[in-house]
Amino acid sequence: MEIVQVPHMNNGVGETSYGKNSKLQCKMMSMAKLVMEDAILEVLSTYLLESMDIADLGCSSGPNTLIVISQMIDIIHAKCCQLGRPMQNSESP
Repeated sequence: MEIVQVPHMNNGVGETSYGKNSKLQCKMMSMAKLVMEDAILEVLSTYLLESMDIADLGCSSGPNTLIVISQMIDIIHAKCCQLGRPMQNSESP
């Protein structure tokens, strides 16, 4: 029987942990922000939505964990303010 090694993130808080070595991922998320913003604004400008669900399906930990979700909420909030529509928070199911 062949044993397959599956690569994974280094856990913990040591020098080789994901939390200490995730600057590249943060830079890539920053570069993708404009594309994400354009896509969200296009959806919000095209459709009159009652709600928009956002889910983070990742498994990261550390400084990058909620950056993208936070950016998405900021973009949606700014557009709602621009349109004079209050943004309502909903609870998770």
